[in-house]
Amino acid sequence: MVSECLANIAKYAHAEHAAITVVEQAGELLVEVADDGIGGASVEGGSGLQGLADRVGALGGRLAVESAPGEGTVVEARIPLR
Repeated sequence: MVSECLANIAKYAHAEHAAITVVEQAGELLVEVADDGIGGASVEGGSGLQGLADRVGALGGRLAVESAPGEGTVVEARIPLR
């Protein structure tokens, strides 16, 4: 997930910074990749993010994307550890 998000940031986001967070939280692995780029990313429309959501879902997890235009992007995966 992290490598795919970083590749997307490099290709599309025009970001200056990216941050990666990986923590255990309430029995889940929380993985978050955030950037300060142009935003506008979406899971809809057959994007690579949809494939990422499918792979996280196959592990029983869920993927959330927050990406308002002009405000950067945050991709968050929560994957159960049990």
